[in-house]
Order: sequence, then C-alpha cells, then structure tokens
Amino acid sequence: MPGIPGGDASSFFASGRLPFLLTADVTINGVTERINFIDIHAKSGGDEDSRVRRAYDMQVLKDSLDAYYNDVKFVILGDLNDDLDESIVVGEATPYAEYVADSANYKPVTKALSNADARSTVSFNDVIDHQILSNELDELYIDGSARIFAPFSLIPNYATTTSDHLPVLSRFVFALPVVSFAAKNASITEGDSIKINLVSDKPFGSGQNVTVSGAGVAHFAAGSTTAFVTVVSLDNNVDEADETIILTIASSLAYQVGNDSIFNLTIIDNDLPSISFESAEISIAEGSGEHIITLHLSSPLSSSQSVTMSLANSHDLFYLLDYLTDPAPRLNSRIVLSIPANKTEVSFVIYPNKDLFRESEETVTFAISSVSNGINIGSQSTLRYI
Repeated sequence: MPGIPGGDASSFFASGRLPFLLTADVTINGVTERINFIDIHAKSGGDEDSRVRRAYDMQVLKDSLDAYYNDVKFVILGDLNDDLDESIVVGEATPYAEYVADSANYKPVTKALSNADARSTVSFNDVIDHQILSNELDELYIDGSARIFAPFSLIPNYATTTSDHLPVLSRFVFALPVVSFAAKNASITEGDSIKINLVSDKPFGSGQNVTVSGAGVAHFAAGSTTAFVTVVSLDNNVDEADETIILTIASSLAYQVGNDSIFNLTIIDNDLPSISFESAEISIAEGSGEHIITLHLSSPLSSSQSVTMSLANSHDLFYLLDYLTDPAPRLNSRIVLSIPANKTEVSFVIYPNKDLFRESEETVTFAISSVSNGINIGSQSTLRYI
C-alpha cells in the first residue's frame, strides 16, 4: 500500500481491524430507506504515530467512498479514537480533517458535540465516538439532534459492567417520496398520442404504481425517480372545438402528492368544418316576400371558402315564373356562395312569386353538391322548399 505509515501494510486499520459495512432497509413511520452503516474502530493512541495512522486509514476509506458510494446514503460511525474539532494529540489537527472540509459530500453531525466540550467516554474529556453522514443521508437528519446519552441511572455500574464509552444518538425523519408532473400542460393533435412524465423527489425503495386519474397508471421502478403514462387521443372525424383533459395524481399512503399534481392536456381538433342547412324543410306562401335561407358551419373558417348548391324543381315549378333567388343560379342551375374567413354561416335569399292560379303544392330542393377544399358537406345537405 503506497505511502502507508511505517511501510508495513499489516498495520492498516489497527493491524487488520477493518471497517465493517452493514446495509439495512430501515423503516420509520412506514417509510423505508436503504442505509449503509460503516462501523469504525480506529487505531487508538494519543501519540503522533497513531494519529498519522488514523489519518492514512481514513483517507483510504474516503477515497473508496468517493469513488463507489458517492450517491448512496451512509453513515460512518463508531469509535474513531480521535476528535473532529482537533486531535487528541495536543496541538495537532484532527486526522479526519478531509471529511470535515468536504462539506459538499459529508456532514460530521457530532462535531457539534465536540464544539460544546462534551465527552463520549467515562475517562477522557474528548468526543471520540462520532457519526459522519453522507450528503444523501444528511437530507434526512434532524438538525441539532445529535446527543450523548449517559445511561448511569438505568444501568448500575455502567462503566465497569458495560463500556467506558457512552452512546451517541442522532435522529432522522424519513419522508415519503413527493410525486409531481414534470410539466403542467401540453397539447397534441387529435389522433396522436403523448407520454406524460411524472417525477419523484427521491427514488422509491421498491416498485410503486401511481394512479393518474384520467390516464391510467404510471410505474416507478425500484430506485427510479421517473415514470410516465401514455394518453392516446382518438380521431373521430367530427369537427369540434379543441378539448382539454385534466389529469390528476391520485393520493396514496406510499407517497406524497406534490404541488404540480394537475396536468392540462389540450387535444387540438384536426377535422375540417362542415356546412349544413339550418333545417330540412321550410314552407312559405306565394308572394310573401323575401325569405333568408341560412347554412351553418360547425366552426369558424380559417380561410375563405365556397359552397355550391344545385336546384331541383317539381314538374310544375319554374325559376323566374314561380320564384327567384339572390344570388341567381348559373347556367347549370347552380348557386355558388362565397364564405369569408372567420365566418360561421352564409345565406342566400328566395323570393316566392304570386300567381292567380289554384295549383297543387310546388317544391324546390336545394342540395349542397360540392364545397371547396377547406370544408366538408355536413349531415343536413338538402333543403326542401315548399
């Protein structure tokens, strides 16, 4: 081992008293977190050689933790046989200075006890039993909760029957993962599909289904912080207004619902407006003046369009003699109406003429025969005019 004090590798970690790793799933109030406990019984001694050996051993451990455990929850704890504020070797720096200085990755929560001049053993005035948390575990630590417990009233002759070290305590709160939508809204065209992403502020310890009302179930895999649901819109070939679907994250005992728990999905209609007569039949008297016939569009036009209607008279009804229209039909008995952009209706006028003859009922049928490319023929495409 390069650089080991004294050159003897067998002296590493108090001549073989290596760190012990325990990985445990710890549950508090129904919330489970996986925590790695790294138990240390460091080289003892108040001499400089022992301090240097402690510093070397713990530096090797830190290198390994930084390389292989840089994204997991762990705590280094146990008898470190030295203090965190300064060494028990008078006038020397703590051998754990690298941990204290690396505040981005480590939190020596029990250093506060050293700063308060506490002691963790019966015989000495320093705190040599410590807890150093990874930054991931620090998120769960209750600030200021580190304590040294003196059990003398509970265990008679504790120092001689149990240990000359005192228990060192710290407290943690395990919060449920908070699940939210990754975004608040989106839009798709009718007939398309979309993946809607959900995120968690921390990984789930095991696989977890999250119900999204209006969409289905998103599955968070164990250790994952992302999931999704897929929404498929149907193309119904009906012209209609754009529609908005409101999706919500359902509550559960397994997670908390975050602030962004509502997602607005707008489905943009892709169908052309359709045009239809207002009614199927209308009856008016001869000579009763002008009558306005209206055709309606299912939605406003985005551009100018046109509609062409054919005229079909009963055998005893004649244009000019019995009725007139405005606009007048063209030579092929077709009436063409132009429809400006943004309009939702178009009209033409019919004038029934008065004659002096008693005659049977006469009819003219107007039928939408064709439309321009920007619209469709609607369901009510004919009008019988009596």
